[in-house]
Amino acid sequence: MYAVAVHLNDLFLVYVAVLGLSAWALVFHHGPLRRADLTFPAGRVRRTAAAVSIGVGVLFGGLWLGELVPALLAGEVPASIVEAGLWVNPIHVVDLSMVLPAFVLTGVAAWRGRAWGLLWLGPWLVFSALMGTSIVAAMLLMAAGGQTGTLPATVLVSVVTLFSLATSVAYLAGSDEPLPGSPHTSESSSSLRFASTSPR
Repeated sequence: MYAVAVHLNDLFLVYVAVLGLSAWALVFHHGPLRRADLTFPAGRVRRTAAAVSIGVGVLFGGLWLGELVPALLAGEVPASIVEAGLWVNPIHVVDLSMVLPAFVLTGVAAWRGRAWGLLWLGPWLVFSALMGTSIVAAMLLMAAGGQTGTLPATVLVSVVTLFSLATSVAYLAGSDEPLPGSPHTSESSSSLRFASTSPR
């Protein structure tokens, strides 16, 4: 979003580089990861992580729609868009079309033990924690600058960030990539082995 939705600044090329490197890393490594012999946590760790992923998608989807739907029904532009001087908010577009559905679909798939959901659950939770941290930092800077009314949103995002961080650490700590030829000895993850024969 920083590469396309903020005014040109000294870090513009850094934003573009991060976006490009992330995209190409995904292109080149997604296939090998799907074919790798990976294991993932089962039981409470997996269900909790999946529930947090679903919750993030539903919560922020509800927040954005709660702002957009009343304004559209009234034939008005949401105040946040007017204040930002935008035609539309690109965060609304990207979140509602791709990011938030991905959180929900990944959580549901991981809850059901589907291979692609198990693979993507950790990255999406890490993304949630990192994005939440940046939002909280921005809100604290806004409050320090004298802007009022940021406390409720800061508390909400902080709670989401902490849940995302805790569940991502627990989930990724329970995931492992065994050495070639070695048996799977982890009882908690052996039932959710990720391989090319897993359902997708």
